[in-house]
Amino acid sequence: MIHLSKGNHKLDKGIINFSLSPIITCPGANQCKNYCYAMKSWKQYPGVRYAWTENLEETKKDDFIINMCKEIKRIRKLTAFRLHTSGDFYSQFYFEKWCCICNTFPKYIFYAYTKNFKLDLKNKPDNLILIASDDNNLFTDQELIQKGFNGRAVTIDKTNSKNIQGFTCPYPQISCGDSSINKCDYCFNRNIPFKIVLFKMH
Repeated sequence: MIHLSKGNHKLDKGIINFSLSPIITCPGANQCKNYCYAMKSWKQYPGVRYAWTENLEETKKDDFIINMCKEIKRIRKLTAFRLHTSGDFYSQFYFEKWCCICNTFPKYIFYAYTKNFKLDLKNKPDNLILIASDDNNLFTDQELIQKGFNGRAVTIDKTNSKNIQGFTCPYPQISCGDSSINKCDYCFNRNIPFKIVLFKMH
């Protein structure tokens, strides 16, 4: 069974999210494992742990694309579809499955952050916004653009916040949702060609 969530403490209810087991599905994880926010929910809530584990198993099935498309068709209100509030694209084959799903729903916006820089993005649909979580500046902005990424995400704290230019995530003052006064759509706004978003460590 596929488990989708309607928003969370940060995301508007119109943002549907799909998560996987943390860390073990993150091939590019490095020091972020030491402060992974998803591990808090993983350890604290058995129901969350069960859902994310079952989602991972679902992604490995031959009918995952068909089943996920059925679930998306049932959604009545969809501002955007957030992939992996926990987890990441753990393989190229899994990434290609999401490319097929996104192509099935060209009017919907899907977005994700990833540390898997080995992904081949040549088949990435235009409605899949993929932001590279590149805290270590492994690539220049131009290199990320050439690879097919739509932006860069950087975690900031007191030691580096003054040295990095970009759009600082306004949460918790403003939540993720749309472009209304109290919500922000920066990360999944298709009109911003390359995003540099800064997340305060939490």
